[in-house]
Amino acid sequence: MSGLTDKASALTPGLPVRYRITAAPVRHIPGPCYGRRPDGTLLRRRGTPAALHGPDAVIWWQRRAAAAGLAVNAATLTPHPFPRSPRSADPRGLYHHLSQIDGHAHITDPRLLVEAVCRGIGRAQSYGAGLLSLAPA
Repeated sequence: MSGLTDKASALTPGLPVRYRITAAPVRHIPGPCYGRRPDGTLLRRRGTPAALHGPDAVIWWQRRAAAAGLAVNAATLTPHPFPRSPRSADPRGLYHHLSQIDGHAHITDPRLLVEAVCRGIGRAQSYGAGLLSLAPA
């Protein structure tokens, strides 16, 4: 663990880095209302997850990166369909829509960044998605 601590101490605000992450960018289409809160606002189910592609996936990544202590300077998106078992009810044979995102960023919050590297980012982590890799720029 001390090796990771030494590397984490080298991360400073403003440091330029290269990154790579394979993630499952999704948004939730709101579900039906099923009641009201005491303040009168509607209660909704989480809804159906819908995969994001192209510019929408990049915007998703920029929001997640900002929450993880990175300010994205450039991002390149490469889609990677994740195969599903042949017994799947999905006729397209896809389960998670994974995208590899590579680019350059600079660090804004080293503490949040270390937490994101250790815990992962986004959904589908049990399928190998969400691992954030960093390298010096």
